[in-house]
Amino acid sequence: VNTVRIGPDGDLWVVDAGAPRVGGRAIPGAAKIIRIDLKTNRVRRTYQAPASLIREYSYFNDMRFNRGKAYITDAASMEPALVVLDLKTGQMRRV
Repeated sequence: VNTVRIGPDGDLWVVDAGAPRVGGRAIPGAAKIIRIDLKTNRVRRTYQAPASLIREYSYFNDMRFNRGKAYITDAASMEPALVVLDLKTGQMRRV
């Protein structure tokens, strides 16, 4: 776990970086966002980053919310980016 945030919905949002360290190789299938309902202490949803979004040295670092989207920084060493997560559909895109 790299980051935890309380979202605008009151849930706890957890960022799994997907790599053991900044500058390390990303572990296939590891980068994800986990949404936890704090009233029940249960995972409400896991947003798995698709393989097409991840680069060799991807590292999900932080997250912010705005208008139904979450913006996740990917501190990939040679290809940094923002990953935009649509909170309703669960779709992610790299920009």
